[in-house]
Amino acid sequence: ESVKRGLPLENFFFAGVNLFNYHFFYDLLLGVTSVLTRISGSDLYFRQFPILISFFIGLVAFYLAKNWFKSEMAVNLSLFFLYFGGSFGWIVSFIKDRSFGGETLFWAQQGVSTLINPPFVISLLIFLAGLYLFQKLLGQKDQLVNLTIPLTVLWGSLIEFKVYVGILVLIGLLLATIFEILNKNFSFLKLSLPIFILSAIIFLPNNFGSNSLLVFQPFWLIHSMVDSADRLNWVRLSNARILGLDSGNYFKFATAEIIGFLVFIFGNLGTRFFGFFTLISFRNLNTFTVFLLSFLFSSLVLPMLFLQKGAGFNIVQFFYYFLLIFNFLAAASLAYLARKFSWILILAAIFLTLPTTWDSLHHFLPVRPPAMIPAGEVEGLHFLRNQSDGIVLSYYFSIREHEKFGPPQPLFAYQSTPYVSAFSGKPEFIADTVNLEILGIDYKGRYQIQKDVFLMREPEM
Repeated sequence: ESVKRGLPLENFFFAGVNLFNYHFFYDLLLGVTSVLTRISGSDLYFRQFPILISFFIGLVAFYLAKNWFKSEMAVNLSLFFLYFGGSFGWIVSFIKDRSFGGETLFWAQQGVSTLINPPFVISLLIFLAGLYLFQKLLGQKDQLVNLTIPLTVLWGSLIEFKVYVGILVLIGLLLATIFEILNKNFSFLKLSLPIFILSAIIFLPNNFGSNSLLVFQPFWLIHSMVDSADRLNWVRLSNARILGLDSGNYFKFATAEIIGFLVFIFGNLGTRFFGFFTLISFRNLNTFTVFLLSFLFSSLVLPMLFLQKGAGFNIVQFFYYFLLIFNFLAAASLAYLARKFSWILILAAIFLTLPTTWDSLHHFLPVRPPAMIPAGEVEGLHFLRNQSDGIVLSYYFSIREHEKFGPPQPLFAYQSTPYVSAFSGKPEFIADTVNLEILGIDYKGRYQIQKDVFLMREPEM
């Protein structure tokens, strides 16, 4: 809706302020598409684009795996893991309460939940399409000019579709460039430099304060996974870590940290841990493997060292791309091991992969939806859309209101969201405090004004 008003983009849930510290290119894509096609933004966001992107991600992944592995079984397994890859969270859930849930028990969301994060979805398509072109370019140096331009557009703009993968690609390219220069191949700069330059031009003007959104907090993800009651709640491991550090028993402390780290890795990977067999086969370094190893290393190390202000767990999104690459590595490993030993390995992997995906599918398709906009409120939002431009003061989110309603809850009571601006096309004075926190905006003054207005009583006549 903000895109339809032109650039620079206004923050529609904090009126009067431009949108910054946010990767907005997916919103830009939908906004422009909505203007050109006259299709409503909500239809594009919830219906057409998810279907289109899901299809094209599979198509690009198919050609990437085909070019990479030259094995039909590896290609098919790559697509299986891409769409259905799951964690080992179901094992913990089954031990605890005989259920098959636990998709995000180790923090990372899995394949079945991909579409709940639209910028992440589009980033998968752009990254995989770029990786396919990158692979083709390295194999056919004569196509350097032909493939450099589309690759530059894809990977150069990627950082404003999803900043996490944009950073990972730039780190991978930087180390691949250093590798090429050490091998006296300076022509590689014709590829990497345009991507760096385009990324900087696109990213820096709109993200001048983004560096302050990261806080150095080593192993925060691991500790919260082990300690939290709604995750592992592994009291003995938590106590071993704390007591080991407090008492100076660093062997005990280090052992607890290593166990937590391995549980995080293998718990999230699930059956994709087979991908390590392919990874250790990268004995001869070349530009592609240097890029891939740098990409994987960064996607693992960054969320281990930092957390994100406002919503610390968001830092796990770096790790999503680690899982993405392991979809392909695991497929190659299983295809090889099945040929060498037995096809039962593949059947066992499929059987052990699906439980969390199956359980999450039921979560996303409940008998009753979790939230709704009541019909009367829809009419009010349509009325607002047809009014002259102005700023809407919407009702603040209250946990008391949230607890009043069962599913489906009215959206105003479900969570703090900017749905009023989304469906009315008018900016709000303040909304969606969750994302305001993530964006680093000091919203507390406006929030207090919002509450004061709605708590004010009308004088009796």
